[in-house]
Amino acid sequence: ANGFTSTQLLSHLLKTMKTLPPPILSLPNDITLKFMLFLQLKDVSSLLTTCKSFQSITSDPSTWKVIALVKYGELIVNNAKYLYPTFKDLVLDDNRLGAHPTIARGSLPCRWEANRPNRFYLCILVALKYYRPTNTLRLYFDARGERDLRPPDWSSMEREDLDFNGTFERDFEPSHQLLVRGNFVGQVDIPGHKKGYLEYDASFFNRKGTYYFTFSDERLSHSRLSSHIFPLYGYQRRPILVVKEGNCLPQAFAARNGEIAYTLDESPFDHDTPEKDRNRFQPWLSGEVLERRSWWV
Repeated sequence: ANGFTSTQLLSHLLKTMKTLPPPILSLPNDITLKFMLFLQLKDVSSLLTTCKSFQSITSDPSTWKVIALVKYGELIVNNAKYLYPTFKDLVLDDNRLGAHPTIARGSLPCRWEANRPNRFYLCILVALKYYRPTNTLRLYFDARGERDLRPPDWSSMEREDLDFNGTFERDFEPSHQLLVRGNFVGQVDIPGHKKGYLEYDASFFNRKGTYYFTFSDERLSHSRLSSHIFPLYGYQRRPILVVKEGNCLPQAFAARNGEIAYTLDESPFDHDTPEKDRNRFQPWLSGEVLERRSWWV
């Protein structure tokens, strides 16, 4: 709350333990446990080696269960407890096998630039998930349009850096392999409707900067050569992720309060119904588009 990092708090605690009388080590276990919840995993590990009092608290399996429940929630813990021999192992591994850092996008629209009532295309971004065991990011989306809706495989991800001069440097040129594409895995893959996720190698996101997504980017299209005769209209470019420090990708998923939202190993579309599908798009569509049944293939 006062701007200290967890490492500074731990250092302060250790110094205090050496200077104050022993009763400080006799704090109620629930108070000590609350303190541990604010520490990073590496600091919890360091804490275990400080004294017998802390070792006694952390030797109780229920302590680690409480930490797991507070950090990940009951649903995720119940699904992940079979992946680890103990709750202690689950917590110290940050539940990498059963909890995936997630940024829920709700319904972030990416519109085609030349949309009109009789020719309409729209991609909705729903969630970004970090799968740490495979070091991959999955961007979940739902795209609808006419039957010639472009392939999601043409979609791009690019980074925009802020250099030391205060000017922006954009990783923009495909020839430099700085404009990357993801691997499309579809739950729905029919003409006019593409729903699923694009998977990216997470190492691309290790540099600090803002990362932008463009659905079915014409710069990655196989028909680029014909664009001089028939100009290709594109989709809106959307910011997806902000990495403030290099090689700190998990922290990019933290909210303003520092907490990271975790979800299970499942798609946000697993429980979709026709009504949910329609409601996802309805706020962004005009009545004229909604009335065209052919658009809802």
